[in-house]
Amino acid sequence: MAAFVKCLCAALKARSCVMILMVGALALPSMTLAVEGGSSNWAMGSAGFGAGRIPDPGFHFVDLLWFMDISTDQDFTLGQNKVDRLDVDITVNFFLPTYAGRIDAWNARYKVLGVLPVVWLDGKYRVQNAPDVKGSENHKLGDPGIDMAIGWHQEDFLDAKGLSLDYAPGLLVTTPWGDYDKQEVLNAGKNRWTIQPNFSYTLFHEPTGIELSQRIMYAFNLENDKTNYKSGQELHFDWALGKQFGEGWQAGLFGFFYRQTTGDSGKGATLGSLKGKGWGVGPIVQYSGKIGDVPATAILRYQKVQQDKNRTDDDSLMFNFVLSF
Repeated sequence: MAAFVKCLCAALKARSCVMILMVGALALPSMTLAVEGGSSNWAMGSAGFGAGRIPDPGFHFVDLLWFMDISTDQDFTLGQNKVDRLDVDITVNFFLPTYAGRIDAWNARYKVLGVLPVVWLDGKYRVQNAPDVKGSENHKLGDPGIDMAIGWHQEDFLDAKGLSLDYAPGLLVTTPWGDYDKQEVLNAGKNRWTIQPNFSYTLFHEPTGIELSQRIMYAFNLENDKTNYKSGQELHFDWALGKQFGEGWQAGLFGFFYRQTTGDSGKGATLGSLKGKGWGVGPIVQYSGKIGDVPATAILRYQKVQQDKNRTDDDSLMFNFVLSF
């Protein structure tokens, strides 16, 4: 670690470091819950290692299995319901088929991936002013989307020997096409468009095997036309810091920081113009190898989420599996 820091500091003295400082400065997901339903159209912390790298050209089968245990006794709205207690187990399987290619004229790579979530919900809740606790269990289609990025690779970044930089601006668009019923308390979909421009980077120091990755995103939420609730804009970034070791292994810490920059609005925002903020952190381990002749990667991570204001607290376990063809 010391060698990596020394190398990076030397590089920063040699050249302008505006981009890295901007990335670091954005380290800015929760009483009542902000953003309709208290959740965002992004699996916080899921960017992980290699966030700034565009994969090799070809098709990649990517699957993310996400387990969450969420509980809160804060007031919030779900559909047309005002809820003051929630305890729910959520399992989401994100099928993320990915295609990557080259743009030779720009010396760049690009990727396009679909986001197809299937959601299992099993929870209990209490509607305000109701004496009984109700339960719900179902599995439905979540909100699909499309994620696009173009990226570049640079060796000996800032003239620092052995330090490489991968970076990729991108755009994630989430549709309101998942299963949604405003009369239900627990829904797989959110019934709102979300547009998230983003920027990702990965710094890797080959002599030490140390990596730092971040994905910075800004979410513009459109109004839920069934509830007239317009969730506020959201700034969040995922990060991962780790080290490669052994044959194909990598381990470290990962997490996210979240801040809602504008308040909720619209006729459906009956609890007021709320804002949320919070963060999460946990361990991550990754193994890359082959199944036969097919490159494969498996990633396991656990995250403890601490919401400072107007968000739900939760524990989450994520498992990724990638096959590259």
